[in-house]
Order: sequence, then structure tokens, then C-alpha cells
Amino acid sequence: MDDRVAEYVEHWLIKAGRDLRSASNDLKDRPPITDTVCYHSQQAVEKCLKAILAAHNQSIPRIHFLPRLLEEAARFLPGLLKFHTDAKSLAEYATSTRYPDDWREIPLSEATDAFKVANEIVRYVRQYFKGSSDDDEIITFAQIERDAVVEALVFTRGNVAAAARKLGISRGTFYKKLKEWGIDR
Repeated sequence: MDDRVAEYVEHWLIKAGRDLRSASNDLKDRPPITDTVCYHSQQAVEKCLKAILAAHNQSIPRIHFLPRLLEEAARFLPGLLKFHTDAKSLAEYATSTRYPDDWREIPLSEATDAFKVANEIVRYVRQYFKGSSDDDEIITFAQIERDAVVEALVFTRGNVAAAARKLGISRGTFYKKLKEWGIDR
């Protein structure tokens, strides 16, 4: 790929990384801003798929529908097809989270799932391009989860039951996470 195309692709990937970082920051917010987590997760995947099209000198469709973009990008990276169901699950967030008439309160578990799926797809696409410059901007789901557990404990002043409720998980799961990460209350 020539330098001009490589730079254009890199810009798509940088924007995708920034969308993931925005989603990560919104997950860390208290309370988490779940609708924008989902929106930015969808946007990160959209930009990665468009980066693949750009790398192959394809015109970039001005659409947000991830299943169609994924199918087009899969012509060049067939392994993307394994994410078809995930792309479908993220597709609604392109518009439904942006406007008050379509808005609904998105549970934290749904937002963290959207973020996790976006992270997986972005990582897969980055592997395809091997070595994009903002790899360090991708936050792992485990890092987000650990930060959320710690912040919930701080917010509830160590009350495990209240922290678990805030995160939408059971106390048992919360205790497992504390043990897993060696976190003392």
C-alpha cells in the first residue's frame, strides 16, 4: 500500500482507538454513561471496518450499518465473518443512543458487553494491520472491570452489597472479582 493510503488507513484506526478510549472513560464515570459507551463502541468498529476498505482502495460507504460494512470488509479479511453476530448486536447503537426519541436506559452489563465486543473486533483488525501506532490506547475488558470494581468500592465506602448493586452483579460475583484481583476491602 502506498504512503498516502497507509496514512489514510492509520487515521481511521486512530479515530477507532479514540472511540474506544471514549467508551472506556464513559464506563469509568460514576455513574457510567452507558448510552455513549455503546455509541462509541459501535463507532470504533465502524471505523476499523472502513479502514480495511480504505486499505484496499474501496470507496467508503457513508453508512453506519455494521453487518453490511463487515460483509464488505470480509471480502479482504474473511475471518471477520466470525464477528457477524457481534456486529449485528452493536448496529443499533449507531442511531438509537444518539437521539432522545429513540433513547432508552442501557444497563451497565449491556454497555460492558458492547465495549468488550468492540475491543475484540478492533484488536482483530489491528492484528491484520500489525503495528498501528495507537495500540496502547486499547484498554482490556479486564482492566475496565477491575477499575469499575475498585471505584464501586470507593464510592460505596467498602459496602460490597451496595457496590455489587451499582455494577449490576451479584455479591458472589463481586467477591470472586475481589479475590481474582487480590483486592482488599
